[in-house]
Amino acid sequence: MADDRFEVRAVTAADIPAIRRLNMVALPIQVADHIYREALQVAGAPSWVAVHHASGAIAGAILVHQDVDTRVCIRTLAVDVRHRGQGLGLRLVTQTLEAAAGHITYLHVQVDNTDAIALYKRAGFLVQERLTNYYRRVACPDCFIMLHNAQQSG
Repeated sequence: MADDRFEVRAVTAADIPAIRRLNMVALPIQVADHIYREALQVAGAPSWVAVHHASGAIAGAILVHQDVDTRVCIRTLAVDVRHRGQGLGLRLVTQTLEAAAGHITYLHVQVDNTDAIALYKRAGFLVQERLTNYYRRVACPDCFIMLHNAQQSG
């Protein structure tokens, strides 16, 4: 059941400063500027924000990038700590998957980020591969590549 306290809508350029602030406190890595720019350029599978109706504040955001015509990468997913555990992360991922129907959807996640891995598995992603030393300047530099199970082969 959808939480009526939040509206999920496509990201606009006006949202980027608030998303940047959210990502700075919610994510273990710094997000490069080009990821914000590229998130605004995806036509077929847009990035999304969850906006709290009462305050107008962005409570969560998912940024995606379309690598090629058939591949969509979830670049970041962040939910404000005050709104975690309310299904917003899963709602944003589900919205992304619905918008990206027909595309191969994948992501990278730190191997020690068990909460995120569990959320992605609930959304139908499966671990495909482990990359060593993928991230720089973090305690856990390894990541998993996860692929949405609608795109699994055989």
